[in-house]
Amino acid sequence: MEEIELRLVEEVERIVGGGISGVAHHALVEAAKFGIPVEPYRIDRRTLMLRVRGVSRIFRVTARISEEPPGYWVALSLLGIDRGDVALVHSDGRVEPRIEFLPGYLSSTAELLSAAEADVWIMRIESVKEGHLREAEEVPKGFEPDTLLRRALEEAGLEFSEGVLARARLLFCYPTNDYVVDVDGVKPVWANRITGTLTYSPLALRLILD
Repeated sequence: MEEIELRLVEEVERIVGGGISGVAHHALVEAAKFGIPVEPYRIDRRTLMLRVRGVSRIFRVTARISEEPPGYWVALSLLGIDRGDVALVHSDGRVEPRIEFLPGYLSSTAELLSAAEADVWIMRIESVKEGHLREAEEVPKGFEPDTLLRRALEEAGLEFSEGVLARARLLFCYPTNDYVVDVDGVKPVWANRITGTLTYSPLALRLILD
């Protein structure tokens, strides 16, 4: 790391009381809870590995100054000159995951998502932030929450749990035409009403089974 970057990383670590990779790991777990198929693994206090559908990349975790709001952006860096922001560390120590930047970075730099898939995730994140998810009123055959959960769990090699189904809600995202399975705020499964495409987060599925 260059001297200025190292000083910024050290300042973030002082504020949060731990390695900067822990900040990035927390943000990436939040992204997985949203349904993005990322699986992060910390290597050391400033490095982590990110896996998407069996393909892995190792990232250095870095920091840059945020002027408004005051604090620091925590970012992934694959090539040393790129930045994929994942979290904002406020000057008071509060850590705010900011996953809206993640899909584009995983597509353009890390090549872990296709450009089309990244665009869809950006729209999904924006739709959730703007409050466009509602309880599903009409459910076509094959889009029932138990059907979607069973499909995703089977593909992920996990066993179905009736207890999880009892806690599941089926939401609908109007801007993207997606049915979304929500379990206690975790959204592990998305299914498009038009194409029938199923996307899921293996990490989120494991979390709702714990």
